[in-house]
This record gives sequence, structure tokens and C-alpha cells, in this order.
Amino acid sequence: EALSRFYTDEAHTRVGATWMTREDREHEMADQVEYLDHLVQRLLAECGKPVPVNVLGFSQGVATACRWAVRGKTTFAKAVLWSGTMPPELKPDELKRAFGKTELTLVHGTSDAVTKEDVLLRNQQTMRESALKQRTIQFAGGHQLDRITLVRVMGTEF
Repeated sequence: EALSRFYTDEAHTRVGATWMTREDREHEMADQVEYLDHLVQRLLAECGKPVPVNVLGFSQGVATACRWAVRGKTTFAKAVLWSGTMPPELKPDELKRAFGKTELTLVHGTSDAVTKEDVLLRNQQTMRESALKQRTIQFAGGHQLDRITLVRVMGTEF
């Protein structure tokens, strides 16, 4: 989950999370990648044995996961890019190098009012241009994580 929290309504009853804003954007992205790599190294050290690393990027987390894959040191077994936009600055060869051995899944809600179907189509096109194999899963729902779809995609109950 994104590290920076904020209120999403004027009554301050709903809290959201964000990875970054346009303020000091390049430094924020570098900090994110460094933080996520460090976190994974620490967690893997605690495991005591090699385990696969999977990433789920939801909404703004899709761009974060993609940038992490390209700019970071962590290799992913699975990457789920759910209802978000892939960052346009990443080049096809960078994405191919980062995700070439990763099981990639794009997930999109059929009634997502935030991330519309054209975003899914652009993400699929980016995957094709990067010569990456991926599967697409759509579910009847909006801009949300759907438990049944999540279990189907990740292959495990949470």
C-alpha cells in the first residue's frame, strides 16, 4: 500500500493513500524504489529460505510496480497490474528486461469509472510492444480489489 495518507473527502471521514504527487516527483520515485528494494531484502532475510517475490500494483500502484521492476533490484515471479496506468516514460526494452521472466496479469473491472477500458487497452498495447506475454482478467466491478479475482490471480487465499 502507498505510504502517504490523505483525506479523500471534506468531512475527513475517508482516508486514501498515494505513492506520490507531482511535488518533487523524481526524488519520490527514487525513494520508493529504494524503500521497496530494502523492504524486500529485509523480508527475504527473515524467511530463511529462497521464496518467490510477487507484486500487486493497484491503481497508482501499477506505475509504482512498473518503475520498481525497471529501476530496482528485485526480480518478480508474478506481477499483477490492477486498474492502473503503466508509466509512459518506460521503454519497451526496459519493460522486457524487467518483466521478461515474470508471470504478468492485467486486471480490470468492467465498470471501473476511474480507470476506464482505454487504459487497459493501452496497457495491453504496451505489453505487445515490449514483447511481453500477459493474461488479462476482467471482473464485474469497479475501481476496487475483488477478493474472488484476487484469489484467482494470485492462486492463494488471503
